[in-house]
Amino acid sequence: MIEKVNKKYRIICDSCGEIFPNKFKTFLDTVTYKKKSGWRSVKLSEDKWNEICSDCVEFEKKLKI
Repeated sequence: MIEKVNKKYRIICDSCGEIFPNKFKTFLDTVTYKKKSGWRSVKLSEDKWNEICSDCVEFEKKLKI
């Protein structure tokens, strides 16, 4: 998930719970970083998304092999 804390955004993996330590100034900065770093977004409903970190994405790929 992407959450706003004290006027800054951070990413938390909805799979493993890892909290990404950097705090971003804007939501767009957060999304841009997430996309460039190999995170995967899973839409659950119109306004709810799960964010999966790159480590969990790689682990899921290995399980499918």
